[in-house]
Amino acid sequence: MRECNLLVGTAVLEEGIDVPKCNLVIHFNVPQVYRSYVQSKGRARAQDAYYLLMIEEDRTAHFVDELAQYFEIEQVGRLTPTP
Repeated sequence: MRECNLLVGTAVLEEGIDVPKCNLVIHFNVPQVYRSYVQSKGRARAQDAYYLLMIEEDRTAHFVDELAQYFEIEQVGRLTPTP
Protein backbone atom coordinates (compact mmCIF):
# COMPACT_ATOMS: atom_id res chain seq x y z
CA MET A 1 0.00 0.00 0.00
CA ARG A 2 3.10 2.23 0.17
CA GLU A 3 1.94 3.91 3.36
CA CYS A 4 5.34 3.53 5.01
CA ASN A 5 8.61 2.77 3.25
CA LEU A 6 10.85 1.43 5.98
CA LEU A 7 14.51 0.67 5.42
CA VAL A 8 16.49 -1.39 7.91
CA GLY A 9 20.21 -1.27 7.35
CA THR A 10 23.67 -0.61 8.71
CA ALA A 11 26.15 2.23 8.34
CA VAL A 12 27.03 0.78 4.93
CA LEU A 13 23.81 2.33 3.58
CA GLU A 14 24.83 5.80 4.73
CA GLU A 15 26.88 6.41 1.63
CA GLY A 16 27.34 5.11 -1.85
CA ILE A 17 24.26 2.90 -2.23
CA ASP A 18 21.15 4.19 -3.95
CA VAL A 19 18.02 3.35 -1.99
CA PRO A 20 14.37 4.33 -2.50
CA LYS A 21 12.88 7.32 -0.74
CA CYS A 22 12.06 6.48 2.84
CA ASN A 23 9.55 8.27 4.99
CA LEU A 24 10.89 6.83 8.25
CA VAL A 25 14.54 6.47 9.21
CA ILE A 26 15.41 5.34 12.73
CA HIS A 27 19.09 5.67 13.60
CA PHE A 28 19.91 3.28 16.45
CA ASN A 29 23.54 4.34 16.79
CA VAL A 30 24.70 7.84 17.66
CA PRO A 31 26.33 9.37 14.58
CA GLN A 32 30.03 9.72 15.38
CA VAL A 33 30.62 12.59 12.94
CA TYR A 34 28.55 15.16 11.06
CA ARG A 35 28.98 13.28 7.77
CA SER A 36 27.38 10.16 9.24
CA TYR A 37 24.49 12.24 10.58
CA VAL A 38 23.86 13.95 7.24
CA GLN A 39 24.15 10.76 5.18
CA SER A 40 21.72 8.81 7.34
CA LYS A 41 19.31 11.74 7.63
CA GLY A 42 19.41 12.11 3.85
CA ARG A 43 17.73 8.72 3.48
CA ALA A 44 14.51 10.29 4.80
CA ARG A 45 13.88 11.99 1.44
CA ALA A 46 10.18 11.36 1.05
CA GLN A 47 7.76 14.21 1.61
CA ASP A 48 6.78 14.43 5.31
CA ALA A 49 9.60 12.04 6.27
CA TYR A 50 10.73 11.44 9.83
CA TYR A 51 14.30 10.93 11.05
CA LEU A 52 14.63 9.58 14.58
CA LEU A 53 17.80 9.26 16.62
CA MET A 54 17.82 6.74 19.45
CA ILE A 55 20.50 7.25 22.09
CA GLU A 56 21.24 6.01 25.58
CA GLU A 57 19.81 8.24 28.29
CA ASP A 58 23.20 8.83 29.92
CA ARG A 59 24.57 10.26 26.63
CA THR A 60 21.69 12.68 26.08
CA ALA A 61 23.32 15.85 27.46
CA HIS A 62 26.51 15.38 25.44
CA PHE A 63 24.68 14.47 22.25
CA VAL A 64 22.30 17.45 22.49
CA ASP A 65 25.39 19.68 22.24
CA GLU A 66 26.64 17.75 19.20
CA LEU A 67 23.20 17.88 17.58
CA ALA A 68 23.07 21.66 18.08
CA GLN A 69 26.38 21.90 16.20
CA TYR A 70 24.99 19.72 13.40
CA PHE A 71 21.96 22.02 13.10
CA GLU A 72 24.27 25.06 12.89
CA ILE A 73 26.28 23.41 10.10
CA GLU A 74 23.05 22.64 8.22
CA GLN A 75 21.92 26.27 8.51
CA VAL A 76 25.24 27.55 7.15
CA GLY A 77 24.95 25.08 4.26
CA ARG A 78 21.50 26.39 3.40
CA LEU A 79 22.71 29.99 3.40
CA THR A 80 25.76 29.32 1.25
CA PRO A 81 25.00 29.56 -2.49
CA THR A 82 26.05 26.61 -4.60
CA PRO A 83 28.30 27.31 -7.62
